[in-house]
Amino acid sequence: MLFEEEVVVAVPSAGNERVIKPSGLLIAVVAFVLTRFLVADLIYTTAAPTLRMTATRTVPLVFGFGVVLYGFNLAISTYGRRYVRTVAGWFAVGCVFLAATSLVAVTGATGGPMGARLGGVVATMVLTGGAAGVVIGARSATADRYRDELERQADQVVLLDRKLRHEVRNSITAVRGHADLLADGLAPDDDRSHAAIRSGIDRIERTIEGLEFLIRSTRETNASLAPVPLDEAVASARGTVEGPMAVRGDDIGSVSVRADSNLTTLLAELFSLPPASDGDGAAAVEVAVDATTVTVAVEAPGSWLSDRETDVLVDGVPEYEHNDVDYGAPILHLLAAQYGGGVEVVRDGGRTRVAVRLLRTGEHAPPGNDPGVKPETLRRSLVAGLVAGVAMGAVLEAATGSLAVIGALYGADASIGGWVAHLFHSAVFATIFVAGLSASPVSGALGSLRRSVPLGIAYGFALWLVAAGVVMGLWLNSVGIPTELPNLTLPSLLGHVVWGCLVGSFAPFVARDE
Repeated sequence: MLFEEEVVVAVPSAGNERVIKPSGLLIAVVAFVLTRFLVADLIYTTAAPTLRMTATRTVPLVFGFGVVLYGFNLAISTYGRRYVRTVAGWFAVGCVFLAATSLVAVTGATGGPMGARLGGVVATMVLTGGAAGVVIGARSATADRYRDELERQADQVVLLDRKLRHEVRNSITAVRGHADLLADGLAPDDDRSHAAIRSGIDRIERTIEGLEFLIRSTRETNASLAPVPLDEAVASARGTVEGPMAVRGDDIGSVSVRADSNLTTLLAELFSLPPASDGDGAAAVEVAVDATTVTVAVEAPGSWLSDRETDVLVDGVPEYEHNDVDYGAPILHLLAAQYGGGVEVVRDGGRTRVAVRLLRTGEHAPPGNDPGVKPETLRRSLVAGLVAGVAMGAVLEAATGSLAVIGALYGADASIGGWVAHLFHSAVFATIFVAGLSASPVSGALGSLRRSVPLGIAYGFALWLVAAGVVMGLWLNSVGIPTELPNLTLPSLLGHVVWGCLVGSFAPFVARDE
């Protein structure tokens, strides 16, 4: 299915994930242009076609609108930017490949009735190629996501094994040695041996507790994420570092990032990377905050990171263990990856800078704790829009006798074309209603019929006033159909009110959590 479930979606909304993905909009715009200006020409090129012929030729129009809806929904969905870019890339490849193939195939066929329809034929083929590219891209992006998760899980297992072998084995060796001395009565100081055994056991417990994040699955990791105040974590991590270390940059008093209880560990490992020094050689922490991310960087004079440490910080746990790389670097990398961030190392002007990028989020995650709009919500909003569109279409059909004027917007001046275009508009506007409401201060209305129905009616009225009354009138005039401005009629108002009432009624069911 095109709108597959993410492996995990229960994570707080981060600012950069809620931003509309331009790659998804690119798919929608390209598909819309092809559908509007070329595919419609293919459908209506003969005088007075039969109903059966019109229905058959409407298939490309439905297909084109479907691709437009997919691109639009992809742009506002929970899928990450990399996922959407991959799908858009394959969409472009499919379009270009079928465009080139079609143009080669029809070269020279420019005369007669068939020649008049070549633009529509080529456009349909291009859309077909784009749709095939979307399917391949979705599969490729899903495979990339799974591969990244498996690589991260593998890094966690490798680091867990190395850390346990080092810390636990050393502690067990000390415990066993003192236990043997006590058992044989050879301990020079019983109290000291008992203390050493207790210390070894405590060290094992601390090691296991500190490595809890390495034994979690991706689902468990995401379930643990929450908005975490950054200032508290920075203060706690700063307290673990010896020596002077100034913290400067933007105010973080009200800034939260998407993380968990291990954020302090991440920052402590970051702050402990440069060697302790006083005076001009002291390390400094710099915090930069923007609308969607927070960058926490530590900088100090000199080249205090080896090439291997740099590789581990940026790329992850190495295949082979090296004695010159301690466990702090891979822990820092893995925690940043779990939070959806990353690590950057810059050497410039005799100074070294290590920066961690974290995803900024609100103090309280939006309802559902999800970035964007979940695929299942998009599917349900599509169904709700179609059902409401059928009801509104029935009202308009009864009042005016035909929806052909809507189809005329796309060059399809027949009733069936009008219905297809009308249902397309209905699905798009229903999705906008649910997505916009879920990201607004009144998002709680999605769970209450008493609030969602009036909002739906108000939304329908606004669409009647602006979309139907002004935009549609301008559009019809631009395609040669004289229309008064504003084009506000009572049948249209009634249809939009019915539509808004139904969309508002469906909203609590569309946005419900599974």
